[in-house]
Amino acid sequence: MGATRGWSALILVAIFGGTAAADLAAPPPLPAPPEIDGKTAASFNLSSRMKLWFDIFNGRSCILKETNPAAQIQGIGTMISQHRGTPQENAALAAYFNDHLMVHGKAWLAGVPGFGTWTELADRKNASFDWLEANQPKGPVDTAEQAKVYVAAYHAFTARAADDHKYSNALKAASPCHRQDKAPTGSPQGARHFTIWSHLTSPVQIEQTLAPTREKLVPQTIPGEADAVRVLGEAKTAKLDRLFAYGKLLKDAYAAYGSLEQGKVAAERMTWFSTLYDGPRAKEMADAPRRVTEHQAALAALIVKLIPDVKPAKAVGGVPAATVKKVLTGKQILASRATSAVRTGDKVTTDEKALTETTVLVRTYNVAFTAFDVQWVTAAKETWLDIPGLPVKDVCALHHAVVRKYTKGVDVQLNKWLVMQSDVLSPMLCKEKASTSSLAE
Repeated sequence: MGATRGWSALILVAIFGGTAAADLAAPPPLPAPPEIDGKTAASFNLSSRMKLWFDIFNGRSCILKETNPAAQIQGIGTMISQHRGTPQENAALAAYFNDHLMVHGKAWLAGVPGFGTWTELADRKNASFDWLEANQPKGPVDTAEQAKVYVAAYHAFTARAADDHKYSNALKAASPCHRQDKAPTGSPQGARHFTIWSHLTSPVQIEQTLAPTREKLVPQTIPGEADAVRVLGEAKTAKLDRLFAYGKLLKDAYAAYGSLEQGKVAAERMTWFSTLYDGPRAKEMADAPRRVTEHQAALAALIVKLIPDVKPAKAVGGVPAATVKKVLTGKQILASRATSAVRTGDKVTTDEKALTETTVLVRTYNVAFTAFDVQWVTAAKETWLDIPGLPVKDVCALHHAVVRKYTKGVDVQLNKWLVMQSDVLSPMLCKEKASTSSLAE
């Protein structure tokens, strides 16, 4: 065995000293290792190791070629040199080691023709993983300058991933070993296998990697834009035959205009990130500020056009002006009027009142009341905004309510005028507070 040990060591040094990929042809399939007596722990270990590398070199465990084989092949050579078998068994093991294991190990280290040696391939793969892990674009992005940094990092990341994906796919096509699609069973999460290099750099996987951060940074919608589109669309078909219809459209237009004021921040922010997208989405983001400007101009034009038509409804007699003013005391009124005749009601009603969690009182009682409708104008400005052609100082609010006095009833205040169902009917021009509309409420 001494001669065998020395010959193996010399060949190990010569073969694993380094060989260029282009210098070697692919070796023939590896034959099965010689059978040896595996009764001792050492012989069993040697037999297991040779069978393992037989599987690896013949492709059945090709994925395990993530590891430089030199040290393990050298270890098998040492185990063979120390094996205490028959002369024939020792000679067969030495021949198998030198004629087959060493040849396949040398071919392995030679790598893939046209791509590099095993070490060069491993270095490129690991450099790719290192770079992608270290350079994934992150926030925060609060300014245009920070956005430029993020966008540059984003493009660099996707470009590097695309280059590495192209390279790893070409490597898979050239090398059956690197062509496998799955990492070995039991591989730790994050293991850097050649076989998942292509997957981790694929467009789908890169999108999954980048999307969570990107979607948090990039506004997906502009506040107020959807409302503006809806209001402007409704304006084309709205039937403006009542004050309520005018009021709803004008209030919605003011609300959308105000939301778009807040939306300007999101629209500007969209332009920072528009180059991250392609096609219609990129154009939509780049055009966001222009759309906001156009929507606001259209809404302002709609308000300026419609608001002169809003005036208080015609006053109806029967309710003294003093009564109306008294009812509306404390509301900072610029003008007021009763807009309906007095009406009365007297009926029997039944309802339920919970006394406890399990007990309900059923009540039947009379309800009698006198009521009329009222409208009034205030200078409250909190709902309106300055818009082109119409400063907020010129805009007032037209309110409406039902005023009711109960003479009979339960759980209500009796014999006092009460303002019920009060609401802002519409914005209106303050100068029209004393005018009269021809429209019904």
